[in-house]
Amino acid sequence: MRSKHGYRWLLIILFLLAVSPLLIVPTGADPVPRQNLVVTGRMDVVSQHLKVAGNVTIMGGGRLILVNSTLEFVGAEPRHYFIVEAGGELVLNSSRVTGPERSYTIFVKHGSTFAAVNSTIENAGWKDHRDDGNYIWIGPAYTVDYSIYGHGLEINTTVKEFKGNALRNRASVRFYSSGNVVEDNIVVGMRHEGIAFIGSNNNVVRGNVFVDGAFNRETYGLKFYPGTRNQVVANNTFRNLCIGIFASLVPPWTAGVNFTISGNKMRHVIQGLVVKLRNSRIVGEDYRELWSLGIFIAASENVIVEGCRIENLTLYDESVASEEYFQEARPYIHPKYPRAYYNFLLLLRGGIMVSWSGRNITLRNNYIAYVPPYGYGVSFDVKYIVYDSKIVGNVFEHIGDVEPPWELSSPGLGSVSLNRLMFAPPGAAIELESTENLVIENNTFISCLNGILTSFPDAIGNYGNLTIRNNVLIGTYYAKWAEQGREKCWLGVGIGIGTAAYRPDENGERWRVFNSRAYIEICGNRVENFTYALVIDVRNQTLKKAMVEDNTFKGYLELVVPQYVYARGNKLAPLLPDLKISNLTVEATNNTATITVWIFYDLPVPFRKLITVEIAIDGEKVAKKLYVSKPGLYAVEHVAKLTLGEHVVEVRVDPANEIKEKDEDNNYVQKTFEVGRTEKETEPEKETEGKFLALLMSAVVILLVLSLLLYTFRRIEW
Repeated sequence: MRSKHGYRWLLIILFLLAVSPLLIVPTGADPVPRQNLVVTGRMDVVSQHLKVAGNVTIMGGGRLILVNSTLEFVGAEPRHYFIVEAGGELVLNSSRVTGPERSYTIFVKHGSTFAAVNSTIENAGWKDHRDDGNYIWIGPAYTVDYSIYGHGLEINTTVKEFKGNALRNRASVRFYSSGNVVEDNIVVGMRHEGIAFIGSNNNVVRGNVFVDGAFNRETYGLKFYPGTRNQVVANNTFRNLCIGIFASLVPPWTAGVNFTISGNKMRHVIQGLVVKLRNSRIVGEDYRELWSLGIFIAASENVIVEGCRIENLTLYDESVASEEYFQEARPYIHPKYPRAYYNFLLLLRGGIMVSWSGRNITLRNNYIAYVPPYGYGVSFDVKYIVYDSKIVGNVFEHIGDVEPPWELSSPGLGSVSLNRLMFAPPGAAIELESTENLVIENNTFISCLNGILTSFPDAIGNYGNLTIRNNVLIGTYYAKWAEQGREKCWLGVGIGIGTAAYRPDENGERWRVFNSRAYIEICGNRVENFTYALVIDVRNQTLKKAMVEDNTFKGYLELVVPQYVYARGNKLAPLLPDLKISNLTVEATNNTATITVWIFYDLPVPFRKLITVEIAIDGEKVAKKLYVSKPGLYAVEHVAKLTLGEHVVEVRVDPANEIKEKDEDNNYVQKTFEVGRTEKETEPEKETEGKFLALLMSAVVILLVLSLLLYTFRRIEW
């Protein structure tokens, strides 16, 4: 028996010895911080927590592999450096590197080896530009920093693998090496740049998520410094950021080459894609709930934007819209016009902007929708000239008629004018400026306040060759909204093309195009439901020629097409108003006649117009001006001193027939009256009362007939 018990205890002791490593807390669970960690050979750290009070250095030939472990820097000062020297290797596998915010940085040198998979790097980097004025203001000049060390994670070797990581609250992750694949990472809490590439080519960035950078600071999700090449940026998601993707728009301004940007999603972003590119494609992007810009293309060449969806530019946040932010950013916005440039950001929202200059830009088969007043679908904001570009097959919907969730106000910017328009339109689906050889073809405009214009906030003029062909434009006639407590009503313009220019001699390129021959061709379009279907205003008719051919204009109030325009084969079906003299009253006594003309204005849309009303007494004419703004009854009064006796008054509305009407025969009335006795005043015509009496009489007749039939039927039955 004793021997059996002895064997049992021996087995128990052996079992406990076997499992004892699982029961002992690892020595790294609550470690004493090391002053410095220098790795010269292979160091495998598995399921441990290392604390370092100084620096970490992986020397050439050294190898640090962290698996399911944490490396923590202790203490904010002095700052800590985590350096991987040439020939060294760092592998992070399901591990975490952390420390106090802005206390440490990681630098992986050229010739080393680096991989990070399913790991977390947080709080790294102190160069977040939080005290830089350019960083405070969201816009040019954009922040630029070519320095090294201190950015958070800087990689100067091609990564073996960089996948599935969480990068939290860093200043930046920077790649100086080429040929990297960066995929399926989540980048949270950008203090400056989410991921940046400097001198780094041939990279693939796909499937990453960039979230939560401050709206009122210049934070970037993905940033490519000038001159990089052969980049693939695909299927990434950007949310709650200032700028989503940025490329090349900092000194030395060298364009990015051969970029393919496709399938990325942006939500709650101030500016989506801001780039200077050459020989590149932007395809299938999906941007919604934006603030300022969907896609901004500056000084670019041979760029295609195709199949993108940009909609709902109504993002609003007090951190940017407040007066406090304006005052904070004011010293960094513009030396002379800070408020105007601030309004660019705040109010001039739009889908795609082509800026500065460009050549061979193609915008094809994109969908742009739900842009508030003063905004645009596509805009050219060009200091020099954009050449040989096309806008083809796009759909624009609800541009300029969407009332946003904030109080609207005018941006306060000037514009070149269009002939006979008494206002500068508040934006358009396509805004034209400084283009040469531009083709706008086969686009569809649905419920847009304005279609294609050269007059809009801050327009400086368009005067090159232009073809507008086979487009369908369906308007809204007008749009209303409140500004500073007052209702404003804007009349819609389908196509409004002029050649007026503001400072065309500002540079030699614009001056050359301004003084060259140009042809404006407007052919085969269908334009419906605009107050002004077409406005042409060619200022230099010896150099600039306009042709309007084979278009259909339907349901409009006005066409402004001067005699110098070559026009043929157009089908016209206007929506005509009716200016009807409803009544004329005369009160004549004591050598004075008070003449009141009642004019009924009939039109289903507001139509702001100054109308001439001609009143002639005994052949002596007086022209009165009547301003009509909406359908209804208007009165024009004229007081005249006359001799006693009989007189004849004649009234003509729109005597020169400047306004085409449904009925031109009800614009004239004549009346004879006598001074010395009071003419009995008659009331204005009340058409609704006449209709009511007619209906009442009809009802009485029907009742009488029914009573007679009932009486006859009863007699026969009886």
